[in-house]
Amino acid sequence: MNIVPQRPRMGATHLLRTLFAGLLATAVLASALPATLARADDEVSIPDAALKSCISAALTADHLPVDFTAANLGNLASISCDRDRDGVIRSLAGLELFAESKLTSLDVSHHHINSLLPLTGLNLSVLDANHNHIASVAGLEGLNATASIDLSYNFIKDFGPLPDDLTPTIDHQLVGYNNIKRGQSFDFGLRTITGEAICPTITPVAECHNGIATFTTIGRYALETPNNFKSGIYIDPDQITPTDQWLGGSVRVGGFLSSGWVSGWNPEPTSWQLDWYRDGRLVQRDTPAGSAIPRYYVTAVDLGHQLVLCRTGYLDGYSAVRVCSNPSRVEPGLLENTRRPRLIGTSKVGRTLRVDPGQWPAGVTIKYQWRLNDRPLKKVTSNKLKLKKSYRTEWIQVVVIVSKPGYSTVRLDTQAMRVRR
Repeated sequence: MNIVPQRPRMGATHLLRTLFAGLLATAVLASALPATLARADDEVSIPDAALKSCISAALTADHLPVDFTAANLGNLASISCDRDRDGVIRSLAGLELFAESKLTSLDVSHHHINSLLPLTGLNLSVLDANHNHIASVAGLEGLNATASIDLSYNFIKDFGPLPDDLTPTIDHQLVGYNNIKRGQSFDFGLRTITGEAICPTITPVAECHNGIATFTTIGRYALETPNNFKSGIYIDPDQITPTDQWLGGSVRVGGFLSSGWVSGWNPEPTSWQLDWYRDGRLVQRDTPAGSAIPRYYVTAVDLGHQLVLCRTGYLDGYSAVRVCSNPSRVEPGLLENTRRPRLIGTSKVGRTLRVDPGQWPAGVTIKYQWRLNDRPLKKVTSNKLKLKKSYRTEWIQVVVIVSKPGYSTVRLDTQAMRVRR
């Protein structure tokens, strides 16, 4: 007889031991993940698309599944972001979830990042964030002194919050320009890693103590400290009080415009600049000397457009002051004659009458409209007409039509003549 061995029944004590071992394994897995990443299958949110693309590339390089679960991200040791491959990163939001992960190396150089706060608590031994828009080291206060940090080519003034024994690369911080008043004390806000205030090299020379300078001469100053800060400052000069400006002359095609203004600028500038604008675009610039009075000739190109004249006054030690006239719309020019049109000749049948159009400016076009008893003669457009028998006893006259681009058209009548036998 074959006896089939029976499977021993699991006792209650053994069952409890098995369950406890499973729970312990789960606890060990959870403890291996960053506390901020919670559960292994949690989905991690990275708002910046370029940063997310960069992290995907890092997962692939480490032969990890390309998904954003806490388990995968917690195992990343290095992230290097390539601008050409991933796009321009503007935010590091989401990296704060790596505070207790294996991540120790991060390269986000040559992007448009303006804040390092998401790096707070990360145990980075290498950080390359050069050529960004970073203005503060907030987020890096807890770095180890042996960390290799590159923050060059950013906009950082104060490195004081960094650990004192850290030796980061901080060359070429572009900290911008400032406008201040003459005689006013100005704190540059430049601080070394130890928190020491910095006085930059100031050109031209100005007094500076403990990072605070006083400028007694107006003008533009260049500021620089060896390898670290590059900046500038401009001391506002005193102001000139100007008077009104307007366009002098007729704002019509063919006219000359000059600068209409009230003297009495206080103090009086020593030099001037006059800028003429058509619809906001500069068309003429004058720098008059002595008693010269610049003028602007209005042409057909200006017709229907707005002209503005701006006057700028200059005086050493003072800000240049500029005042402008109100916009003026250019109207059509007016054609003027010095002699009215007239008919010349004998008004008899068979004779020829000729039109003297009068005296007009150069460049005009003249047309003639012959009229018999105030009715137009069709197809008669020349300045001469031979009188027919049918015209006998009728009154003949010519309308002279004068035109020119940019000018109003003028219509003038000659005298009327009665046709005789």
